[in-house]
Amino acid sequence: NALYPLRIIGLNQDTRSDGQGMAGLTFMFKNTITTGIFAPLTDSLIWGWYASALKDRMQAGGDIYNNMAASVRSSLVTVRKTTASNGNIIERDHFLFLPSLKELLGSRYNEWNDLDLGQSGSAVTLLGREGVGSSSSDGYLFFENRRTIEELRSALSRDNQIWWTRSVWFKSDGTLQPATNIVIQPWGGWPGGYAANGSDGLAGISPCFCL
Repeated sequence: NALYPLRIIGLNQDTRSDGQGMAGLTFMFKNTITTGIFAPLTDSLIWGWYASALKDRMQAGGDIYNNMAASVRSSLVTVRKTTASNGNIIERDHFLFLPSLKELLGSRYNEWNDLDLGQSGSAVTLLGREGVGSSSSDGYLFFENRRTIEELRSALSRDNQIWWTRSVWFKSDGTLQPATNIVIQPWGGWPGGYAANGSDGLAGISPCFCL
């Protein structure tokens, strides 16, 4: 684990689950540390990230969590994350988590979100509430400070490998879009849709955590 480079992406931006204000630092692995599917074919993703097998792998007892260095696990601060679920926003506590589309694009979410997945305006608004900060509408400072699209694409690139976010596209009636998940596409460092289910739905995993 010590060989994996980390990046500080947030300063006092994630809400602690214990009611003690904000976590001091949010880290993200600079590279993908493993791969996986978002959820098996048998899972229903109407509940979004919280219905995913990938989320469970990152919680206490999951293989990704267990593979973290013991010294890091003992220092993790549990934080509350928001995610679109069945047409609404819900909050849950996390040790490890994936970033959302809003957390990556921040204030430029509407300007730079040039996805063409047939998503409704309500879905764009809903996923825009998966941010950080007291209003759950901010992006992480590291990505906010990338001043151009080219700089942001470079920051999002993971050695030409696609990688998961926790964001799932929904239609206005709460049902899933055909392209169910948002991943960062290779050779361009930009979000795009990707089939979430099945053995062919593999993508890289770059977890985040707070101390």
